[in-house]
Amino acid sequence: MEFSQSVLAVVQARLSSRRFPSKVLYPIYDNIPLIHMILKRISSSRHIDNIVVATTCDLSDDQLVNWLKANDYNYFRGSVSNVLERFYLASTPFSPSIIVRITADDPFKDSDIIDLAIQTILSEPKYDYVSNTIIPTFPEGLDIEVFTFNALQHAYQNARLASDLEHVTPYIWTKPNIFNLFNFTNALDLSAYRLTIDYPVDLATTYKILNYFDGDIYVPAQNILREISTGSLLLDQTCVIRNEGYINSLQSDVPN
Repeated sequence: MEFSQSVLAVVQARLSSRRFPSKVLYPIYDNIPLIHMILKRISSSRHIDNIVVATTCDLSDDQLVNWLKANDYNYFRGSVSNVLERFYLASTPFSPSIIVRITADDPFKDSDIIDLAIQTILSEPKYDYVSNTIIPTFPEGLDIEVFTFNALQHAYQNARLASDLEHVTPYIWTKPNIFNLFNFTNALDLSAYRLTIDYPVDLATTYKILNYFDGDIYVPAQNILREISTGSLLLDQTCVIRNEGYINSLQSDVPN
């Protein structure tokens, strides 16, 4: 099915992570940095027209910007704390209809899952926001959020809570009275698993998966999920609360 609307993936990335500083440039496999693995994987999407990395104006991100320049990736530098603003300003030059939100700590972001979400929102014009995160059934790290530029613009113009500004989409998915939301699910609930990198200890899971699949950085998520669900691929999971950063930021919710 062909779609005429422009789709932009916005990858939020910075080097000043509190839990694992500089992780986005950490060599994951065969000297491929985490950010490069993610960008390579999402570039396989059939529906994404453009990709921009939204990083910050902080001096700590100069190294990331230099890497992006050297590898010919689009980038935008904006606010450290107001990520919603950074997202919006990074998006506007591309005049997109649809935004795909990508977080740069998820090495196995999957183009097939991304395309399913994009196809859903493009096929159903009534939807403002499509994700697999409202009712999580995929492992953390395979989360995907796709939303209209109009929804992003509305959030940018109206969001005031610190958690909304820091995490981009809560203003949208917490307001079903304003936005039409759709959540898709996995056939089997594997939400207890983590395929993300929040802490250095999470690297072990990434290495184990890549070694299992002979270093294939493009291994489809469905292959990983199949091996997990059958017990063929056993993962030691760290005890981290899902969406820990967002939950912590709720404590700072004083309207700006």
